[in-house]
Amino acid sequence: MASFGSDTLGIYLREIGRIDRLLLEQEIFYARLVRSILVLEQQKNLLMQ
Repeated sequence: MASFGSDTLGIYLREIGRIDRLLLEQEIFYARLVRSILVLEQQKNLLMQ
């Protein structure tokens, strides 16, 4: 396995490795939240026409 140097990709991979991954329940919650926001934005755009 290659070691990560000071390149941008290496820095990014090190940084994301410090953050815990979402639990399944959290991922579902946030996916539903994003979907709701997108629907609301679409409805807002329709009302503004």
